[in-house]
Amino acid sequence: MVFIPGGPFTMGFEIENNNEWGDLDENPAHEVTLSPYWMDKYEVTSSDFPKFLNAHQGSAQQYIEITPSVTIEFVDGNYQPRPELQNFPVNRVSWYGADAYCQ
Repeated sequence: MVFIPGGPFTMGFEIENNNEWGDLDENPAHEVTLSPYWMDKYEVTSSDFPKFLNAHQGSAQQYIEITPSVTIEFVDGNYQPRPELQNFPVNRVSWYGADAYCQ
C-alpha cells in the first residue's frame, strides 16, 4: 500500500468545453478536501476478484456487471478470469463491489 496525503482537489468536470468531454453527472466541478489515506499500490486483477465473487455469489450481481468486455466471465456457475486476461485489472466493478471487496 502507499500513503496518499490529504488535501484539496477538483472533483467533477465542466461539461461546457471545446472537447465535449465529461458526463452530465460530473457537473459542476467543485473543490473537495480529503483526509490522508492508504491505497493499494497495484490494481485488483481478474484472477483476484473472482475468488471474492465465488465466495459471495448471492450478492455478486450487485458487485460486477458481466458483459463481453469485462475481464471476468461466469461459466458453469463460477466466476473466473477470461482466458489470457488473468493479470489484467478487473473492470466494471460497482462501488458496492469495491467496498465489499475492501471490507
